[in-house]
Amino acid sequence: MLHKVDFVQTAVLSADSTVIKFAENYEFTVVYKPELSCFKIENAKGDFKIETVSLRRSGDNFECFTSVDKIYASKNRKSYVYSFYISANIEMKEICAVNYQLHIPIAHLQALKLFEFLKYEILLPEYNGLKFTYYIKKINTSSVEDIEMHIENPYDVEIQVK
Repeated sequence: MLHKVDFVQTAVLSADSTVIKFAENYEFTVVYKPELSCFKIENAKGDFKIETVSLRRSGDNFECFTSVDKIYASKNRKSYVYSFYISANIEMKEICAVNYQLHIPIAHLQALKLFEFLKYEILLPEYNGLKFTYYIKKINTSSVEDIEMHIENPYDVEIQVK
């Protein structure tokens, strides 16, 4: 599924070239051309359209370029903040989110001693039988709260733990 996304990136342009990166696979280089007294956009990567480029001075919009083939700038404007506005059609990726609450009896944690661990498995049968092995170990002798958990993730899925 394609979705139109608008990006804005600001930068102070250098006297040579500046890479403007919006997201993974969306970037271009702004190169100063002294013989033309302007900046040119080169080496565009990704499928996007540059909508506008604006130049700010002290937080106010100073100038806006709707034709971005050449961004005219005198030497003293090189140190200004330029804002680049692009739009891109991004391929959206479907993800799967699973809510799983892990419950470990407090008696199991209290029985742990330093250099001991518990081994458990999480099985998600509704997701092609995904199985994750996890280990709980005690990292300090002072309290039950000083434990550490390690989850083996052979599927390279994103796991968020609180």
